Amino acid sequence: MSGTVIAEDIASPWRTCLNEKVEDTCFRDNLDGAYCEDRSCVVNDVYAANLTACHIQLLERFPLM
Repeated sequence: MSGTVIAEDIASPWRTCLNEKVEDTCFRDNLDGAYCEDRSCVVNDVYAANLTACHIQLLERFPLM
């Protein structure tokens, strides 16, 4: 579960993630089954969403500006 962001659609105040290299071992280890079953999840607050510490660390790489 790794790759490089090659396209995005963002608006202020978000910063770009374009060309960021991401290796998501958290996803592979914890959510892979849900993804394979076509389930998705929208999270407004990663700190209140019961995510693993690994996921929070990954998502903190992409903060608001």
